[in-house]
Amino acid sequence: MKKVISILVMIAILVASSFSIDVSAYNRDILDAKIITVADTVSYLVVDASRYNSKISSMFLDGKRVDYTFVDSLGRIAKKEYDGAHSSLKIILQNGKIVERDVSEIYKSFPYQASNIKAVSPDVVIGQATMAVWDYHSVAKDKNGNELVYPDKTTFDVDYNKKQESILQDSYLEEEILENPNPIEIPSSKVFDYKKNAVFEYDLKNDIQKSKFDKLKKIVKIYNNKQEANLKITKIRNGNKGLVKILYNASRPIQSNGKHIIKYYYDGIGAEVDTIFYKDKSPEILLTADSGEYVTGKSIIFNLKGFSYLFQQDTGVQAIYLNGYRLTRKRVVNPDENYSEVVKHEDVAENESENSWHIVGETLRIKNDGIKYLKKGINYITIQYDGFHDSNLKFRLNSNNGRSSLKNDMKPHSTYESPKIVALNSRKMRLSNIVKINKVPNFITKNIFGVNGLKRNGFIKKVDTVSAATSGGSSVPSVGDESSSGGGVNIGSKLAFKFDAVANAAILEKLGYDVESAKKMLDAWEGTSKEIALMNGNTRKRVVWDRYLTYVQNNKVNNKIYKSFSDYYNDSNVKLTQNGYYVVKYFFDGKLGAPIYAMKIFQNSNEGNSEPIPSNNKKIDVRFRSEGYSDMQMNVNEEAKFDILTFNTPDIVSVDIIKDDKYVLSVDKNGYKYYKSLGMLSINQGMIKESGDYTAVFHFDGASDAIVYFTVAD
Repeated sequence: MKKVISILVMIAILVASSFSIDVSAYNRDILDAKIITVADTVSYLVVDASRYNSKISSMFLDGKRVDYTFVDSLGRIAKKEYDGAHSSLKIILQNGKIVERDVSEIYKSFPYQASNIKAVSPDVVIGQATMAVWDYHSVAKDKNGNELVYPDKTTFDVDYNKKQESILQDSYLEEEILENPNPIEIPSSKVFDYKKNAVFEYDLKNDIQKSKFDKLKKIVKIYNNKQEANLKITKIRNGNKGLVKILYNASRPIQSNGKHIIKYYYDGIGAEVDTIFYKDKSPEILLTADSGEYVTGKSIIFNLKGFSYLFQQDTGVQAIYLNGYRLTRKRVVNPDENYSEVVKHEDVAENESENSWHIVGETLRIKNDGIKYLKKGINYITIQYDGFHDSNLKFRLNSNNGRSSLKNDMKPHSTYESPKIVALNSRKMRLSNIVKINKVPNFITKNIFGVNGLKRNGFIKKVDTVSAATSGGSSVPSVGDESSSGGGVNIGSKLAFKFDAVANAAILEKLGYDVESAKKMLDAWEGTSKEIALMNGNTRKRVVWDRYLTYVQNNKVNNKIYKSFSDYYNDSNVKLTQNGYYVVKYFFDGKLGAPIYAMKIFQNSNEGNSEPIPSNNKKIDVRFRSEGYSDMQMNVNEEAKFDILTFNTPDIVSVDIIKDDKYVLSVDKNGYKYYKSLGMLSINQGMIKESGDYTAVFHFDGASDAIVYFTVAD
């Protein structure tokens, strides 16, 4: 009997011991939770409860039940978009277990205020990629042989045993530079605002300056070939000051932004040569996601909105500064030069790929030696131009911890059995980082590249060559089941991604899980130049991805505020595009779906709603109508008349009239007459009562503002 009792006691001790071990496995410190940011835009609180072998059934933050979505198919990893700081996290598992954790420290390292609008991620993101023709036409099928079109799930099947070391959570507590270390643009007497008169001031109390003012007879522009062209000037005395104006609108030789060499001619005094600059407003530097998430050590791409660089002009970029360092650049030898001879006497580059940065259209890529100045955390870039005021951007880079699991696993195993098919499909589909050519004017297309423009002259091929040669260390993403690479005929493609699937793939990788289908999803995502984002089944409201990305970064870096996609989607300043696509394919697990025609991107969307909402990016051409006058002038108390030349112009909301950079009046529909069929608007007589230089700013319903400069005389 004693023996039986002894055995029972031992069993009880073992049971109690095992029970205590089981309980300790569910203490407050075991639950894996961290904040993870996807695509530099959307941040999630991610809860990994995979060790408990049970599905998550409820989640509570600070005692309040919250909604969440699953990352994995079995529901053991969940995510919730960031909605502000919290102190406690509790989850209830399907097997009844309750697990808690203090999460205050997690949120302290992600120090952002949440916006007031409900956090909602984009639904679909569409972009452009290049791939082999045969891969593009290979359509994914289900087990019954039916072609797939729309993804029916965004979660992934996860082998929880295949987990590597996970990254630390996205942290934003690193030391930041308090001030911009790059040069600051300093006002100069030789720099004038584009499309405005250049005004030179003389001190008439100074004998030398008074003599020059009195004896100045003309100003000319000097061209590179030494030819001269007269400029229209006026001379005005104002007390002890003398003003000489080069009238911009009457002087055709200087009606372009950039550098101009001018020459002053005097009576009885030797001529003088000087250099002046007309500078347009700063181009806006936009972040892009062409290379996936920003990480240190990779080439980085920006879009310069408002920057027009024509190859036949000398108005280009003067210098680029990154965190206080000027990025060096060599002159590229001309086609008619012998590189081997020139390089003996001058430090030149044989082609553009050698330089630390280059610009094509509106796209700027920093690469090669330039990326060594990028660092984790806050970065500053300043771009100096001949023809524009400086551009500045403060942005954040992640540490180089992304995609490490892909380094030695870029060749997925082939699922094809037929040797013939294996050979045909051995050319792995590649998505290259494309250099986009934005807003190429018609006359450039025709005059430089021929009547048929880009296609006939193989310009796209040249751009792809530059892109491939200057990828700056980025891995070339691959998509598909084939295992070897090769050349071939490529095709430009429009790919659609369910953003939730991209987010789940990125989260799994950052958690350290080795999931082949997630890798393929991220390969395709990183190799696609993201263009537009959609939500809520609405194909009409097409949000420009680069603008959304920059909006999120600007608010984080400068305002310490986390902005969701719905914040931007509902913002009155949201940038939309009217671009639509004839054929789009969804990306699945390493394959593409069947083509979707027009903008029918969502499974239940109405084909009729594919017409886009009018874009506020449309530019309207407005000019001053100087009837009976010259030099864009009118007299006081008369009608100010304007020609609105753009076809199908949207409605005009109001016109602001500004004098000497000070607000004067806002003119509504009662203050002007607008003859839309004639393309003419006139400000009512008597509203402009003073002489001077004026600016008219036209506000349109669904288009960018238009600005016109004119002069009012007594």
